Amino acid sequence: MFRVTVVLGMALVLILAAVGCAPPALAVRHRLAPDVPIPAGAARVRLGEVTVADGPADGYAAFVAERLAERLDASGGYGVATREAREPADLVVGARLGIQAKDVEQPRTVRRLNPDTRQMEQFDVPGLVRTVEVLAAFDVRVVRTGRKIGVETRRSYRSTDDPRTRGPLGLERPDDPANVPAAETIVRELLGACVEEFVGMLAPGEVTARIPLRPAPGPSGAKGLEAARRGDYAAAVGHFKDALKAKPDDANLLFDLAAVSERAGELQAALKLYRKVQELTGDRDIAAHEGAVRVARAAGSTDAARP
Repeated sequence: MFRVTVVLGMALVLILAAVGCAPPALAVRHRLAPDVPIPAGAARVRLGEVTVADGPADGYAAFVAERLAERLDASGGYGVATREAREPADLVVGARLGIQAKDVEQPRTVRRLNPDTRQMEQFDVPGLVRTVEVLAAFDVRVVRTGRKIGVETRRSYRSTDDPRTRGPLGLERPDDPANVPAAETIVRELLGACVEEFVGMLAPGEVTARIPLRPAPGPSGAKGLEAARRGDYAAAVGHFKDALKAKPDDANLLFDLAAVSERAGELQAALKLYRKVQELTGDRDIAAHEGAVRVARAAGSTDAARP
């Protein structure tokens, strides 16, 4: 029955579209809180100490400090002051680095054509497998309150999994020492990725969606669609609520009410409505499921967006 209803509903949408009366689609955009709970209004960062707690130094601390300053300013939208600056700061960011690199030499025997004898012969060739693991433990101190926030990021590398070691055509030996990147290059790439992940956690995220509304029965349903089409989402909420009085378990009406409630900023109401649609359809309504997940994230809910 559900499948038949969906097919008929889609057919009706296509017919309405053909005559220029299709239900409107709503564009929604939600700003998400940063993964790291930074106080609102924090705008200036002072770089704290960056140290290598475990592993070779080789200028990696200075590399991370420089990359932090660059990415916080460019991606995070923070003004960055050096440790020596006397300017006031909202946050102090430092890091402790752990670096482990290991090389395993694995000679192997291969068969090659001997150009002199024109025969296939066995040769011993050198082999190298390089593994690298890095840990970047970032420390964020909120100056105003003294609160400290710790964030760990990790990255790992194995040369045999690196496409670069197989050559431009992917045909070369991945353990050929000539093709394995230098350990310093790998460490810097991994540390740079850790910095990118950390800065991404500080920046607020965003989720967007385009939500096609569904055909709504009755005069109130039609008024709700018209109000949504002209951008009067508060009026659309009222009209869809009126329509639901006659059909309280109409999944399409409930979905439309959820969508306009979301667009109007009534996130808790929208979340309950999307979940109601999930219950009525046995969680087979994909758009309702996606809406529940999206709104739960926007509302900061830790509860799974399922019935």
